[in-house]
Amino acid sequence: MELYAVHLKELPTEEVVSALMPLVPKEKTEKLRRFKFKEDCCRSLAAELLIRVILAGKTRLKNREIRFGRNAYGKPHLTDYPLHFNLSHAGHWVVCAIDEAPIGIDIEEIKPIDLTIAKRFFSHVEWMDLEQKPEEDKLGRFYDLWTLKESYMKNIGLGLSIPLNQISFTVNGEISDSRMNIPVKSGILNNIL
Repeated sequence: MELYAVHLKELPTEEVVSALMPLVPKEKTEKLRRFKFKEDCCRSLAAELLIRVILAGKTRLKNREIRFGRNAYGKPHLTDYPLHFNLSHAGHWVVCAIDEAPIGIDIEEIKPIDLTIAKRFFSHVEWMDLEQKPEEDKLGRFYDLWTLKESYMKNIGLGLSIPLNQISFTVNGEISDSRMNIPVKSGILNNIL
């Protein structure tokens, strides 16, 4: 597994964004321009450029030769090469994980939230674990579990077809996926800002 991270210290100017847009396919450019917030556009553009630079180096393809496909649930993949990748961005960070096997990565900017959201998306075991934590540890544990869940879902590439509360992580990193009714070990990266 290889990990890459880009820290966006400040947002690029409109001129820089306009200069970089031609480096991505037209359909991606159109999607980027639809973002409501400039920050989201810039992070997504940085992620797209990051994966293209990495894949061009690994495959010796030119940028315009890199082709992506999507599985039935929307997970992107590189066509014609046995490399798997996944991207995530939050705050000032863009990250990418690449491997020869399916992979998922997630990062989140840690900021205060209403932790009762966990009751809806966490398994009963995870919710009880979170509730038993001292107040000062709850937010960190929430983000630990949230990024593990998102990374796992991105790894298996089934989108949100599996309810998040049916996947349960324990402190030691084991995953229990109720669809398979067996514990699953995973090499998923849990990355938190």
